[in-house]
Amino acid sequence: MTTMISEIYEAFIDAGVSPDKAKSAAEALSAKNLATKQDVNRIDQSTRKEMGDLKQELIKIDAKLDKELTIIKFTSKLTLAGVMTVILIPILKMLVGPIIGN
Repeated sequence: MTTMISEIYEAFIDAGVSPDKAKSAAEALSAKNLATKQDVNRIDQSTRKEMGDLKQELIKIDAKLDKELTIIKFTSKLTLAGVMTVILIPILKMLVGPIIGN
């Protein structure tokens, strides 16, 4: 059997609510169906802990991404230097070759 607060039931009846609806509403408002301050505090603490854990995970991921980005930047610079060397050597030979007699 569902718990019901009789004072709430009577208040609904006095306000003109049908007995069935008054009973349903009074049962819905019973302590069994409502969160207490302790319940809310427990959920708040749990949520804060989970948020802290997630923050730590994000910090680790951010550090890992920074490291990987540094590696990508370095390899991109090396690749660019290699490509520029391949392009510039023939151009320099064309420009400097006639000057030095090659």
